[in-house]
Amino acid sequence: GAVLMEGDTLAKAGPFSDPANSGADWSATVDYGDVGGSQPLALTGQSFSLGHTYGDEGSFLVNVSVDDGEGGVGVANATVAVSNAAPTMSLPSTDSISQGGTYTLSEAFVDPGNDIWTATVDYGEGAGVEALALTGKGFTLGNTYNIDGSYTISVTVADGDGGSGTDDIILAV
Repeated sequence: GAVLMEGDTLAKAGPFSDPANSGADWSATVDYGDVGGSQPLALTGQSFSLGHTYGDEGSFLVNVSVDDGEGGVGVANATVAVSNAAPTMSLPSTDSISQGGTYTLSEAFVDPGNDIWTATVDYGEGAGVEALALTGKGFTLGNTYNIDGSYTISVTVADGDGGSGTDDIILAV
């Protein structure tokens, strides 16, 4: 079996043999085990190529079936284990604003999974962690700083599948 991260593509090629048939009537199908069910699989001579992207974690049974057109069917199965990928983001490591100013920043995060995300932010001024609204895979920070100093803004995005990513900005006021 294969081991992948969500968002990765299963890419495998394989031969098959049929000594009793010249191949004029061969046909094949593949079921990747997640969505779409059984679908036609192109053959090149006596080989095939698999290519499928898994959008979420799980264990999936891949089933390849080759029909010789004369009543004979060969079947091969393999298990693909797909692990969760945590969200990631690249916030600026440092930034600055004037005292009494409002710090704003619109950013996006990356997560190849088909997940349901939630986010939190701690603006570092003592109010603690609060919910951060998401629009798709984006968010906008906004907070006013009335006292000069250095503040650590910490953003965390969770994917609902146990994965999370955190990034910080050191803000000089």
